[in-house]
Amino acid sequence: MLAPLLRSLQARWPRCRRTVVMRAEFGRMLVRMKLAEAWADGDSVDHARWFAWHETGSGQGELVPVPEWANCDLLISAVGNGEDAWSKNAHLASDAEIHFFQPRPLSENVLSVPEFHRRQLVALHLPPDPIPPARATGTGPIILAPGAGSRHKCLPITHFIALAREVRESGHQVAFMLGPVEWEKFSSVEIADLRNKFNIYKCETPDHLLDLFESSVGFIGNDSGPGHVAAAIGLPTLTLFSAGDPRQWSPIGPRVRVVAGPTADSLLLAAKNQLPWLLAEGQQA
Repeated sequence: MLAPLLRSLQARWPRCRRTVVMRAEFGRMLVRMKLAEAWADGDSVDHARWFAWHETGSGQGELVPVPEWANCDLLISAVGNGEDAWSKNAHLASDAEIHFFQPRPLSENVLSVPEFHRRQLVALHLPPDPIPPARATGTGPIILAPGAGSRHKCLPITHFIALAREVRESGHQVAFMLGPVEWEKFSSVEIADLRNKFNIYKCETPDHLLDLFESSVGFIGNDSGPGHVAAAIGLPTLTLFSAGDPRQWSPIGPRVRVVAGPTADSLLLAAKNQLPWLLAEGQQA
């Protein structure tokens, strides 16, 4: 969700140094994706103190630590809104020009994510998001990820197996990617059965996710974080919407298709109809 802002900043100032302040594993991921040049620990004690406002007798806030990253020209916050404690402390601690960016639309917002971002970029006097070019694909498998942040977003595992069989019958390599949640959710019998039929990758970190995508030729998954990452790096991506609105939450990238259906079977059929596109895209260098 931060990729459009980070790409727009580079388009506006090609020589700028973009530092992201967030959890270490995601900071490293954005640097590897070339969406930032550096990362800083957003969970540090110094930064944590910015989230609490302590007034002095004069009505001003007490002095808060100034992390090295706060000595910047432009500070764009995705955690403050201009009126909260973080925002007040930021103005005290940094001489930077401070602006605010909301990466995720509120639930009642009906705009698509790209349009929601575009309006904010315009307000910040930044250019539209330059969608990344399609990247050269690797020589590995098409990855299927049957997990998602919530169960109601997930197509049944049996339907993913049906998709995987069609991919393999077309002559392509195929592998399943399971995160920690899926590893716990699926029974040992289900995992053993899946392992007997296909290769399985156990993915626990963003770094490992990028390693897997580096050699893959395509991605099929539910509406989930890995699908957004795959799209953002230019990997051919087919996203399945069992729930949610694809018009609003479609992943952003140069080679993305989304399918939706009122039932699991209709969604499976729609996904199968898109497989020729995905396979063709995966063969392009």
